[in-house]
Amino acid sequence: AAARAQEAYSQIHHGASGVARIAKHGFLERHWLGIHMGFFNDEDLDLLRTGRAHVAHCPSTSMLEGKGILREGRILDAITAGIPVGLASDTSDQGSMLRQMQLAYAGHKEAKGDDRVLTSYAVLDLATTTGAACVGLGDTVGRIKPGMAADIIIFSVDSLEYGSGRD
Repeated sequence: AAARAQEAYSQIHHGASGVARIAKHGFLERHWLGIHMGFFNDEDLDLLRTGRAHVAHCPSTSMLEGKGILREGRILDAITAGIPVGLASDTSDQGSMLRQMQLAYAGHKEAKGDDRVLTSYAVLDLATTTGAACVGLGDTVGRIKPGMAADIIIFSVDSLEYGSGRD
């Protein structure tokens, strides 16, 4: 579900979406992580949720390759549906995790024309708690709490770099 053309090909040549094909073969389960996903239908959302699958969202790749996932994809629908979506960067030349957070935060707002679609707290969750869960480490990292291996991150969100700081 990484590109509209891939989904169209899957429907034409296999009679099903990519997600449905993966589910049919028994691979869509809690250890499954779909990268660059965004073009899935309502049935796919149900399959992802019931299979307890995960999605890795790479906003810089979508933007640089013109995939259209931020504008036309369903990442926000997946998050709303309770599917674990983690923020990721699939290559080192596409920036740090902080850059991915900035792109997700600003990119989804611009794409949807709505500054309420993804708060800074939600983006931080995608990069930490949910991101850790997506790679099977949710019990050991991703949160600052007793017993967890964690670093601390501190951001001053009052600068222009982070928007208005009102969320």
